Amino acid sequence: MSVVKQLLIVTCTDSSIDDTALVRSANTHNLPLIVLKSELPWTTHMRKFQLVNRFLTAQSDPEALILYIDAFDVALFGSATEIIQKYEHLDCPIVFGAESNFHIEHRKAQGYYLEKYPQNHAQYNYLNAGTFIGPVKDLKMLFDDIIEKYQIKVEDESDLHTHLCDQSLFSQHYVDISMDQHSRICLDHQQTLFACTGGRLLPTNWMPSIRLFAFLYFRKINRRLKNMGYRKLQVHLPDYEMRGDRPFNKLTNTNPPILHCPGAGHHFDDVLSVLRGEKPPAFSQIRVRASQLLSLIELFWEVMRLRLWFSHKIGPLERYVYSKKSQLK
Repeated sequence: MSVVKQLLIVTCTDSSIDDTALVRSANTHNLPLIVLKSELPWTTHMRKFQLVNRFLTAQSDPEALILYIDAFDVALFGSATEIIQKYEHLDCPIVFGAESNFHIEHRKAQGYYLEKYPQNHAQYNYLNAGTFIGPVKDLKMLFDDIIEKYQIKVEDESDLHTHLCDQSLFSQHYVDISMDQHSRICLDHQQTLFACTGGRLLPTNWMPSIRLFAFLYFRKINRRLKNMGYRKLQVHLPDYEMRGDRPFNKLTNTNPPILHCPGAGHHFDDVLSVLRGEKPPAFSQIRVRASQLLSLIELFWEVMRLRLWFSHKIGPLERYVYSKKSQLK
């Protein structure tokens, strides 16, 4: 891998990010941010794909190192030097954050892609597109490959909205090229560089998060908490604790310089406060317990319906679940 000459930290938004943990933490560590501002409303997560693709196209230095991070649920805990060193230690041109949730938006394709998904046997097995890093030339090649393979008209608004999610596209591409021994994409499974809490950000006082629970049920919890107006309950990070002035992953024994909590945008400061040992937001315990009970009932029904108790098919339990729920017609 060539010597990094320049680190460019990029984020995207259609609104102000001045009063965010990202900006405050970037200022603390003297890390300048490049903010790609959309003039159009953020009606699709493909907006990020569009903005970053334009940015990559405009770059003149193909060796410049690009660190992309989401705007509202990321905080920085290290210097540019540390970020570059940990990236180089991973020894892979393009590195994405890794989470506990499998995420493909296309329901009929879920079973196929989960069956083919590389199994690292780590807690954090699945791609998250909220943080990634790589040289301009490699990232531009990645974006061009995705645009061509999935026939994306990246500057056509109507076509852009037919593609549900950039993370889904990156995940599909990651699986499609996984059989290539010379793949230039890898995931930070040990969370050396990127701490990503997808599937591991739990409501206060919730049941312990086992791997099946995180994989199978986390999106349902997200949806229910959002519908009930309880998303601010989701502040507990069971895998992390603060050691000194930064998060430490107790499962992987790593202290990544970048923390990403997907979906925590509007209450990310609360998540950070709880991580620092402060009290979580106050909620009625009756409403909290009612939400917990409903979730446990639905989880029990899901397990019973799929007859998972004694299943021995297809290897990892997660792959069995989704291949049966969403197999291709």
